[in-house]
Amino acid sequence: YGTPRLRGDLSLFALYAFFSFPTLAINSILLSAGRTRTVATLAFASTVLETAAVLVPLVLGLGLTEILWALAAYAALRFAACVALAWSVAGPGWEAPGALSDLTWFSLPLALPKVLCIIELYLDRLILGLYIPAAVFASYGRGATRLPFVPILASSALSVVQVGLARCWKDHDARGFLDLWHESIRKVALLILPMFFFFLVFAVPLYRLAFPPEYADGAMVFWLYVFLLPLSISANSHILGLLGMPIAVARQEFVLLVPGILLTWGSVHWLLPVLGLAAPALATVVFWWAGWLFLLRLV
Repeated sequence: YGTPRLRGDLSLFALYAFFSFPTLAINSILLSAGRTRTVATLAFASTVLETAAVLVPLVLGLGLTEILWALAAYAALRFAACVALAWSVAGPGWEAPGALSDLTWFSLPLALPKVLCIIELYLDRLILGLYIPAAVFASYGRGATRLPFVPILASSALSVVQVGLARCWKDHDARGFLDLWHESIRKVALLILPMFFFFLVFAVPLYRLAFPPEYADGAMVFWLYVFLLPLSISANSHILGLLGMPIAVARQEFVLLVPGILLTWGSVHWLLPVLGLAAPALATVVFWWAGWLFLLRLV
């Protein structure tokens, strides 16, 4: 990307990744043990601390290097907390001596695709950055923003009901499973769909209000990203995990990654001169909706 001055900061970011990747399976382990409240507490505390790790250095007028140091410290703290939580699952009150090992092996196919999911999440930006100047890329980066509270609402609702879903599946109660899943979808939809329609109408003026005129080209990108909001409602990948199909979740991530790369690269290579920054954003929306339909078919 022609930014050699960032090479030193990449080492700090590697520390953040080093401590973060081993914790990807912790939610699956805790939820399998019925520790839903612990998962919710961990998610809330992680969000607050990670946000503080970015905002506090910014408020103090510090630079990118200090922010990355703060993020690395946060990741190390979360790693220690996750190790303690995983150890508590395998403590004296746990029934089976090999339970933690079994849960870990079950969770790995669910955790490893999260690495690919991160790549897919930033796929448009990774490819687009090779083709356009940094100033134009900054506009796209501002627009290519997902509202963070929407996935949090969906995952919180699923955390409440997934123990009941797992119990229904274990008891071969297909009707009870579907009823509970549909009820959770309905409740989450009551929260997310009004947000979707609100931002569908007001995304562009809100974007222009939030960002200065030099980032105006990202307004259409932000509006297109609004179409990703409804995908959080059904939580298809989590449902596959509850059905005892973690390998299916891993396989679908691998299957979708290559078409996603080709679709995004094609949109940037051929459609960017015609549609502008909307081209990779549109490809992203098509890619994620295709993945959602693919998972729904598996469910």
